Amino acid sequence: MGLLRLLLACSVAVGHAGGLFGVRLVNGLTAVESFFVISGFYMSMVIHEKYSRHDRWYRLFWTSRYLRLAPLYVLVSATTVVASTLIGGKWSTLFSQGDFLTLASSIFSALSLIGQDIFMFFGYDLATHRMYFLHNVLTGGLTTIGAWPTPGYSFLPIEPGWSIGIEVWFYLLAPFILLLRLRWALLIVGVSLASRAIVAWGLGWSYDPWNYRFFPSELVFFMMGHFCYHIYVNPRYRFVLKKLAWFTWIGVLLFGVMYNLIPLSQVIKGNLFVFAIALSIPEIFVLTKRWSIDRLLGELSYPIYIIHMPVIGACTVLGKWQAPVALVLTLTLSVIAYVVLERPIDVWRSRLVQKGVT
Repeated sequence: MGLLRLLLACSVAVGHAGGLFGVRLVNGLTAVESFFVISGFYMSMVIHEKYSRHDRWYRLFWTSRYLRLAPLYVLVSATTVVASTLIGGKWSTLFSQGDFLTLASSIFSALSLIGQDIFMFFGYDLATHRMYFLHNVLTGGLTTIGAWPTPGYSFLPIEPGWSIGIEVWFYLLAPFILLLRLRWALLIVGVSLASRAIVAWGLGWSYDPWNYRFFPSELVFFMMGHFCYHIYVNPRYRFVLKKLAWFTWIGVLLFGVMYNLIPLSQVIKGNLFVFAIALSIPEIFVLTKRWSIDRLLGELSYPIYIIHMPVIGACTVLGKWQAPVALVLTLTLSVIAYVVLERPIDVWRSRLVQKGVT
């Protein structure tokens, strides 16, 4: 599923860059929720097939996931903060006017990856040095908190890091919920859908950040991936999965490339794409699981996702060339990050896991 993951990561990068000469791919909300489905599939697979067969595996699982995400995340975060401070950018202001507790919370969150999503629901008043919970921080709520408001997500070194925060909540829960019987897993899906309904219809918060950054509501997508894994391992479906593999792989990739040209509303189109991803994961994995090139392309998706925003910010002076230059630089730096940092750590992480489960 590497090429699909690469497509989703590039979709987010192209969207944040304002399009590539007017061309866009899958929109950010849909791409992120598709990543959640894929993550649910992979985590269910590794827990069932690698970790859960051994004693005291919880800590090993969490350590492995942290080592998968944290090194590059912390490196890019530190580089972004230092560069911004030196040139008198956003972080220079935050360090001079932010209060110690908020800054310490931001640093702890960036190092641990825990709670990056929580900053999306707050605003900060630079005059009073107070953080405020706002249900509509992204839709005008900042005007209610004081003379010098700033969004809470300004304290995220990597603003797309909110989705990493959601991933981490899922990783913390995964050992406890992915080994449950089907009826309990369905109950978790029901609770997640209920939380989405309560927030959207009961409270009337049907807008960003509540429509795709609130973990209880997003848990349903991870669970969709979990159910995809059970379809994949069920021998009754294996023949059907192989027969549909090429068709679904090509179909989903074309759907992603042509996404912005499809004349449907964003809500309908986005839901269709996420469900297409969920229905296709077992078939695509059967087809591509032994493709080394495909796996290599997929490994670039995480560096692209983490690196692209700081690069786009650094390229703002380029005008109409901002997007193409930023995307080329992002791809180049992502390859370097994978070769120099990600791959060596992944080899070490694999040895650590193998040693821990033998």
